[in-house]
Formats: sequence, C-alpha cells, structure tokens
Amino acid sequence: MVAAAGLGLLVGLPSRRLIGDYLAIVTLFFAEAFVEFTTNVAPSKLGGPNGIVGIDPYTAFGHQIITNKGYFYLLLVFLVLTMAVLHLLDRSRTGRAWRAVREDPLAAGVMTIPVNRVKLMAFSFGAVVAALAGTVFAAQQISVFPTDFDTPFLILIYAALILGGAGSIGGAVVGGPITAITLDGFLRSPTQAGYIFYGVILLTLIAKVRPWTRLVAILGSTVVFGFACHAIVKAISPSAVAGGPQSSGWIADVLRDWVIVPANSTRFGNIGFVVLICLLIAITQVRGRLRDVLIVPTLYLAACVWEARLVARSRRSRARF
Repeated sequence: MVAAAGLGLLVGLPSRRLIGDYLAIVTLFFAEAFVEFTTNVAPSKLGGPNGIVGIDPYTAFGHQIITNKGYFYLLLVFLVLTMAVLHLLDRSRTGRAWRAVREDPLAAGVMTIPVNRVKLMAFSFGAVVAALAGTVFAAQQISVFPTDFDTPFLILIYAALILGGAGSIGGAVVGGPITAITLDGFLRSPTQAGYIFYGVILLTLIAKVRPWTRLVAILGSTVVFGFACHAIVKAISPSAVAGGPQSSGWIADVLRDWVIVPANSTRFGNIGFVVLICLLIAITQVRGRLRDVLIVPTLYLAACVWEARLVARSRRSRARF
C-alpha cells in the first residue's frame, strides 16, 4: 500500500493539471501502459503474460484464509474500515479541500488551497485503497495476470462510480454491486439483457414525455408502425424478415411479428445502427410535433437494431467483463 501511494504520486505528477475527460484519458493511458510494460518489458521480473502464480493467502491470527467465505468476511471488514477512514478524511480539512478543488480549482487556488498538492494527495490515497483491494484479489485468486487489469476492468470501475454517484462513498459502495450484478447477471442471457434495454427506453419515455396522452400516442403509434412495416416488408420479401429476433423467451414471442430482422442480420444491424444515430441527432435538433413524429421510427429502429445486432454484442461485452 505504501508503494502504491508512491506510484500514485508519480502517476499524478504529469496529470495534475488535467480535469474531466482529459484526466480520464490519461488514466486510461497509464492502465494500458501498465499492461504493456508487465507483458512485454519486464517479463522476467513480473512473469509477463504468464503472470505471478503461487501467491500466499492471507494469514490472520495464525490461520490462513483459503475459502471464498473467509475472503468475503475479510473484504467486508476491510470495506467497513475503509469507509470509516474515508468518511473521517472527507470531513477533515483535507476532505474539504478536495471538494473545493473538485468544484472549482481556480476558486480553490484563489482561496489559498494548494491545488496541485491536494490533487497529488488524492492520487496517492486512491492508489492506497486500490492496493488494499488488489492484495485481497491476488491472495484469493492465488495468481495475477496483466489482463486482469486491462481497460474493461477500469471501465467497469468508472461505470460503478458514475452509477453510484461520483464523490459519494455510499454511492460507490452501492454502484459496485449493482454494476457487477447487471453485467454478470442480467447480461448473461439475451432475455435478461432485453429487460434492461427495453426497460431503460420505457422508463426514459415515462420520465421525459409529458403529458400522458402524448406518451400513450407515441407508444401506440410505435406499435402500429412496427406491425405495418413488418407486414409490408414481409409481403415484398419474406427473406427480409426470416432472421427473427435474437432475443429469447417471451420477448422473442412478442417481437417476432413486429421487428424486421433479415437473414443477414449483421449487415442490416450495422446499417441500421448508423441510421439510428442519424435519427437521434435529428431528434435533438427539432421541436414540437416533428420531434414526436421522429420518435416513433427511432424507437422502432432501435428495437430492430437491438434484435439484429446489439443483443449479440451485449453477450460478448459481458464475456469480456
């Protein structure tokens, strides 16, 4: 953990003046550089692509922790202690300085807060917490490999923080399990992935579209539009709807005579995805009734692209995570 604090300080030195997306890009660069370094530059010291094996398990009070249950309780203890320490730190003078720098670095500097030093402290403290979790991970897995810390792993952490709420200790704790359950659970099958996709679309419409009569009109028009398009395309070319939805379960039964999925669904999905992006851009540029009119084909095309192409991508994305 002490070594990680020093490493976090070194990583923070070239990036302490960056904010927002630029800081995230630099962080991604260091993550990629770490994987390349451990794989190709120092294979004799760090095992290269073969990783480090035979790592000793944790030992507490003379007893080795060798079961998943034991590591669960160990992580639970570490989690509570880490939350307590970070909470006290957040309430301290340093924590107030961190919040001030996060909100407005320029104003914080005017108020005599050492912005660069505070940022470097944040890098070091973050590295310490990551190192604590990393030691438990390595001991529980008995081995570590460079690919264990590749870009998808970092994106998973970003997703958990954004979902839980950046700057919130409790939000980070809640966001982690929710993200893990979503990726490892709901994306396990096409049906469960469809719950998320269609559920998010429906919840977004419910939250954004007012009044309710307008929402009902859009949803009703989308249903009618889909059946009409499917019937017309099927009458012209039966092979254009021969693919069928790639979702499974009751979602596939409901959408079978509604979405258009040709036999060559990959090419159709790629083209439809480009058109879908164009429609989304168009929706953001128009107002009034024209926007409502564009929403209907956009929703329908989103369902077609999901069933033709994206549902398969969700399974591969889950596998990479």
